Amino acid sequence: MTTPQTTGWSVYRRLLGYSLKYWPYLLLAVVGLVAGAITQPLFAWILGPLLDKAILQKDASVIQWLPLGILGIFLLRGAAMFLSGYYMGLVGRKVTQVLRDQIFSHMLRLPIPFFETTPSGKLLAYVSYYADQVANASIRGVTSLVQDSVTILGLLALMFYQSWQLTLGMMFVVPFIALIVVYVTRRMRRLSHKVQDSVGDVTANFPRDDSRLQNHAYF
Repeated sequence: MTTPQTTGWSVYRRLLGYSLKYWPYLLLAVVGLVAGAITQPLFAWILGPLLDKAILQKDASVIQWLPLGILGIFLLRGAAMFLSGYYMGLVGRKVTQVLRDQIFSHMLRLPIPFFETTPSGKLLAYVSYYADQVANASIRGVTSLVQDSVTILGLLALMFYQSWQLTLGMMFVVPFIALIVVYVTRRMRRLSHKVQDSVGDVTANFPRDDSRLQNHAYF
């Protein structure tokens, strides 16, 4: 009987299910991500008046409102990053707690021979390191999906507004970039599995100097 192959999308869909349980916090984080992503196209758009009218032409009206516009963009970006970072971190901590509870509950039902053949370092890594990494992956995926998507759409809209001919020419290289991203993602996933395995081995093989413990006097 062959084991069905696990795809990246199926794994991410399971991780997303943990995060969606805390959808009010996740919604506030998404609002912050969208607001923070919008500031990048806004800053790119404001560079035009900054270089042309404020510096070259020395337009007084542009010079008056331009500092307020730049300050407003940075204030919006700072508030959005704080909002998204705080609530994304909160969701990540709650997902970590749920995963650790599930792992611990599952370990309590395992037979005794499993603990005799499995190093204690690997068991500790499952509860401490692996659960935290999985929880971080669940929120990193949402962060990248929302923030990068809004940023790309905003920059593309600005590029089409500035020069649609040049933008269409640039779109020809997008498939090649997508192939590179897919290759790098698969490579990073394989390396991540190796790192996870090495953490358990390092924890299990950590040397302990028992002689120092025996010679130490406790009062």
